[in-house]
Amino acid sequence: MQNANLGRVQLDAPIEWAAKNNENFDVFIHMVDRTTRYMELDRTARGGRGSGGRYGPPPAENKELIDHCPVRALERYRDKAVRKAKLIVMSLASHRLETTDGSHEGILDIVGVDEHVPKVMDAFVLGQFE
Repeated sequence: MQNANLGRVQLDAPIEWAAKNNENFDVFIHMVDRTTRYMELDRTARGGRGSGGRYGPPPAENKELIDHCPVRALERYRDKAVRKAKLIVMSLASHRLETTDGSHEGILDIVGVDEHVPKVMDAFVLGQFE
């Protein structure tokens, strides 16, 4: 299974699709079973992600590198569609997940699942973390 090519996880894709198709969603929920695409790519190709796939600065303007950062994709979506849209990233396989550096509202990283996770997600979506 470790050698299987399961494809890359691109967290910004559903957000970009919703923006492109004028679809309004209050929350995007990603449940991933492996590392995200940023951890699979060479550092120069991470599109604004820092080392280990962590949140980082956007790519330089003069480069032809596409910004695949889900945080900035969510910010663009909020400007265009749903102002208070939220993002939940749940990792079912990794022990470390850092979608944001912690300075962005409306983004929740979850590692693992137990009986309390649905209540945490519900409270987050309802704005009880604010």
